[in-house]
Amino acid sequence: MQYTVLVVDDNTITLSLNKSLFMKEGYNVLYAHDGETALKMAEQKPDCIVLDVLLPDCNGFDLAPELRKVCDAPIVFLTSCKEDDDIVRGLSTGDDFMSKPYSFVELTTRVKNHIRRKEHKGRIMDFGELVIHTDGRSAAVNGKPLPLTSREFDILLTLAERANTPVATAELYRLVWNDETTFTPHVVMVNISTLKKKLERVSSGYSYIKSERGKGYTFIDPPAAANPDSDDDME
Repeated sequence: MQYTVLVVDDNTITLSLNKSLFMKEGYNVLYAHDGETALKMAEQKPDCIVLDVLLPDCNGFDLAPELRKVCDAPIVFLTSCKEDDDIVRGLSTGDDFMSKPYSFVELTTRVKNHIRRKEHKGRIMDFGELVIHTDGRSAAVNGKPLPLTSREFDILLTLAERANTPVATAELYRLVWNDETTFTPHVVMVNISTLKKKLERVSSGYSYIKSERGKGYTFIDPPAAANPDSDDDME
């Protein structure tokens, strides 16, 4: 099966290079120089999106949620932005973050992994109000779909598969980010915090994820009453 990658970058050299390299790897490649064109290309339902941040007509971080309204492809930010705040924001609004200059081998590996995760076939996990569909990588509470990023879904699924068992922050990072060398606790905390808020917003005042300092994060079954004063700052 031939997969499709949408590459969005205002740098014509980077765009042309990545287009050629992805094509050599057997991908069908869509490309765009700006956000407006990217949204139109996303209507063709690519399997993954490689997205620059500094675009001529918009900011990639702001564009990502708009792209998700069009398709459910994982988003890998590829940018010259290297500040910690940029990285955290990228991993919160997208599914991955790489800084320029970059290794094309690493980029294609990450894209391949995200596509594989997206296509993961599995079962329906029923936790009462919350239902997780591993086939299709989606979740719903009381029948209302949760607008999760691919990363947030991976976190939810990883914790749900280990229900009522604490998962240490470092272990969660290793399992979800598939990376044992650049552990970043704050990135995990930000993603967990966003995931919990999305769940609690539609779950009738219940909390499915418990944060315990020094222990990590636990998926609770059955869920507990939500605590608005809970501390998500873990380790």
